[in-house]
Amino acid sequence: MALDYEDYKNLIYKLAHKFSSSTGIEFDELVGWGNLKFVECQKNYDPTMASFGTYLHWQIQGLFLEISRKQNKWIIQDDYEIQEPMNPEKYLFFKEIISGLSNDAKEVCSIIFETPMDLINMIMGLDQPRGVNRHQIQKYLRKQGWSYCRISGTFQEIADIF
Repeated sequence: MALDYEDYKNLIYKLAHKFSSSTGIEFDELVGWGNLKFVECQKNYDPTMASFGTYLHWQIQGLFLEISRKQNKWIIQDDYEIQEPMNPEKYLFFKEIISGLSNDAKEVCSIIFETPMDLINMIMGLDQPRGVNRHQIQKYLRKQGWSYCRISGTFQEIADIF
């Protein structure tokens, strides 16, 4: 399906401007990613689902959110020390919270913040790019041999702290 780029250029620029001003990510970088997503969307578009403009809007918005998340993500190392250079108060707060968690809860936090390649591959195979959510983490943990009770208890521990 070949669509005219000029018809969707303003949408790409508008979304890039919105995310650039709210995240600090370079406008031109976002436009470049948006343009690549436009080309990709032409290949994957299903006209029975939505208009191309709607489809493109949600795909670009999801991409920009993912880029923003990756640029601002917390890094949890093997010893579960958190590095977040932008805000020392958040760093100390989070470090204190993580240190008080059980090893299972620390492992789940590590999965959330560092998304292992196994989990990424599992999500990519779903044909539903929604990012990492609780259900997907539970499914991943079940594949790792965790019991439902252990998963439930760990999620409850994390929920109680946050």
